[in-house]
Amino acid sequence: ASTLIDALCKKPDVLQEEFGSDSEERQSHRKDGVDSFRHKKLLDAIGSLGGKKKVTPRTEPSLTVSEYDLSKASVEQVAVHQLLAGLKATSSHRQIKRQVRSIVRNAKVLPKPLPRPQLQRAQRQVAYEKVSEEVSVWEPVVNDNRVAEQLRFPLKQADMRMESAQKFVERIKPRTELEREINKILKVSENVARPGAELTPAEEKALKAMSLEEAKERLAELKKMRALLSYQEMKARRQGKIKSKKYHRILKKSV
Repeated sequence: ASTLIDALCKKPDVLQEEFGSDSEERQSHRKDGVDSFRHKKLLDAIGSLGGKKKVTPRTEPSLTVSEYDLSKASVEQVAVHQLLAGLKATSSHRQIKRQVRSIVRNAKVLPKPLPRPQLQRAQRQVAYEKVSEEVSVWEPVVNDNRVAEQLRFPLKQADMRMESAQKFVERIKPRTELEREINKILKVSENVARPGAELTPAEEKALKAMSLEEAKERLAELKKMRALLSYQEMKARRQGKIKSKKYHRILKKSV
């Protein structure tokens, strides 16, 4: 493109020297005001510009350096002692030189990192050895179970007996002043059943005031009410142990 521009910008006398003077041949090719000879020369000049040219790559400064841009220098590398040669012979500089020489003397080249397959294989080997060591602790127990004539699971059965309400109450001791007052009132109250008694003092007095038939009906009714209360307590305790959110959601809707 630059050659074409230079050719077009030349002076007429220069163009005349390159393309020659107006000759009869050029005049014969001139037709309808168009110089075919110059037109042909112009096309030849444009066609000569189509050759291969070296393209200069565009480079811009950047803070990040790609790993593919790193290359080994063609010249000899600079050693540490060459960098320290310019220091003056002072005590602090001598100390720095000694420290650097000590570091260079004790420096070790880091080992080449393992390829990914070998690294994963080594990690699996270490994990296998660790798990094998943990599992080997249970080998005596497994061997004993294999040679045992009979096994019962769970091996250590826990005591699943339900504690009675009376034993639970006996473990509770009043601590605050209010609890002590309530405990005194309950002890002297006739509506609280005594240990080992089926009826409270108030219920016994009411039964004595009744006839035999009325007393039997009243006693049967009291037993039925206490059985219902005990059943409701056990049902509530059993429902409280259920952890299903769906069950409790349906239970709340049904109430």
